[in-house]
Amino acid sequence: MPRDASDASDASGASGAKGRVGRTPRTVDGVARWLIARRWWVAGAWLLIAAVLLPFARHIEGRLEVAARVDGSESAIVERDLARRFASPFAHHAILVLTGVPPAAEPAGRAVLEQVVAALRAT
Repeated sequence: MPRDASDASDASGASGAKGRVGRTPRTVDGVARWLIARRWWVAGAWLLIAAVLLPFARHIEGRLEVAARVDGSESAIVERDLARRFASPFAHHAILVLTGVPPAAEPAGRAVLEQVVAALRAT
């Protein structure tokens, strides 16, 4: 078995660097060989890194904040209202599912949707 791709022949039968299309630099080849030769050490290092960082990941949602926020937007108002009304750090989304009503594209479904929205705004 050849040690690297330059020793093997490609599908056309050509061998060596002449047969390779898009040849990678020697440094990349060297890094690839190093990683393959030590793949179990590399996998172990990734597992160790994951084990060390896992305790920090448990509380990451409290530390991360959306960078793009538009104050006064509808989504910001909803988020503020959810936090105020439900007093929960997890109340960022509310989903209302209506069953047994016509599709919103039809006039009857649109009327039901408008009634629901009016009722929600009144609360």
